[in-house]
Amino acid sequence: MAILVFLNGSSVKDSEFFKGNIDLIIGVDGGFNNIPPILLKNNRIEILGDLDSIKNLPNKYKILQYPKDKDLSDFELALKYLQNNYKDQKVIIYGLTGGRIDHQLFNFFVLNNYIKDNYYIGETENEIIYFCHNSFILKGYKGYTFSIFPLEELKKLTIKGAYYSLDREDVGLYQSLTLSNIIISETLNITVKTGNFAVIINKKIENEWKRK
Repeated sequence: MAILVFLNGSSVKDSEFFKGNIDLIIGVDGGFNNIPPILLKNNRIEILGDLDSIKNLPNKYKILQYPKDKDLSDFELALKYLQNNYKDQKVIIYGLTGGRIDHQLFNFFVLNNYIKDNYYIGETENEIIYFCHNSFILKGYKGYTFSIFPLEELKKLTIKGAYYSLDREDVGLYQSLTLSNIIISETLNITVKTGNFAVIINKKIENEWKRK
């Protein structure tokens, strides 16, 4: 089971949406407009935010409306809602990137405060983004390009199964050491002693390692 969250960023093709069992779909303000019609059928839908970006507000779904003047973004309000009501869930986020660059950057760093509550995955047309705490194992992506984006200082980072491996390396913020690597094994294994990070898999870039 998974919870799908739609933000008001770039949309993806209908064929790339989650195909498993869906527990809940949350449209975060204008992100409701990005929910494909096929997912509006036979799924539990909730709409959350100040609702200033929704074209036609339906009344048949649960609506959680907040004031326009507030201290938190609609996305962070959604994360708090998930923290309080749906802990330890798989949460797939669509529309995390695209649109305004300030929103995109804040989305990444706001998520850092909630990584321990749920298993968050961002899905875009070109990338899959896994938000991780302490460790990460991925199978079935041999030959794909990936980057590790530190959300905090990473202590004792170890990377196995990649072209550029690391062994207990400390990696600070604002460093490009973990930019652009290649998965060369059937299993990618990433561990850190402390620190949160995002693993960004490029779905479109493949190379000769995929054929080996």
